[in-house]
Amino acid sequence: MARNPSHYVGLPARDWHQLKDAVLGAALAKGKKRQEWLEELPHRLQDHPVAKLVRQYLDTNKQRYLNEAATALTGDCDQPWLVLMKS
Repeated sequence: MARNPSHYVGLPARDWHQLKDAVLGAALAKGKKRQEWLEELPHRLQDHPVAKLVRQYLDTNKQRYLNEAATALTGDCDQPWLVLMKS
């Protein structure tokens, strides 16, 4: 049985899933909906490095920031986007 990726990055599962939703929301949503995922994060997660990478993506539209966020959430696995989509 595979472990939850949150185990590998040291986050409680709930926090990991909220950050994952922000990353996927920024990647897949259109228009203002992309920003809403980030705004809905609890205050304690607003300054998390992954949230900051999502914010950088939204400000610059540079995909590398989302890729870094996905990698950070999955513990540097080979296919971070696949892990996020299936978790």
